[in-house]
Amino acid sequence: MTGGGQIDVGEDPDSFGGNAAPRRGDFTGEWNHVTHEGEHFHGHEITFVECFVNANDEEPPEAGFAEIVFGGTGTFEGEDCTFEVEAEDHGEGRNAPARDEYTIRIDCPGTENDYVTPDEEPILHGNIQIHPLPPGFL
Repeated sequence: MTGGGQIDVGEDPDSFGGNAAPRRGDFTGEWNHVTHEGEHFHGHEITFVECFVNANDEEPPEAGFAEIVFGGTGTFEGEDCTFEVEAEDHGEGRNAPARDEYTIRIDCPGTENDYVTPDEEPILHGNIQIHPLPPGFL
């Protein structure tokens, strides 16, 4: 998955972006989220939790509804945290049935730095792109 954009969380939008991908039987990627107040989260270790892709045999694959949930570890304002991202890819361009959606939950044990965006928030600007898994990955 690759993606980035902004979501509405109040006065000013939050910004997010990064990637998460399978790699030789493991996972790799980075994720960043900046709150409307300027607080920065950087996810540096990714672990996929679930991935639902509308698979088909077309070349190139038709953009269709897809959902991914991934998480891992990172830092939020200098504190060690865990995080989970849920993202939905609703297709591309004007013919997409709906805007892509994004949610992040950041949990920093022992601190007050937890952060959660509204569930299934449509993105204002940007794009979520969930790519097919490479052959032989599963």
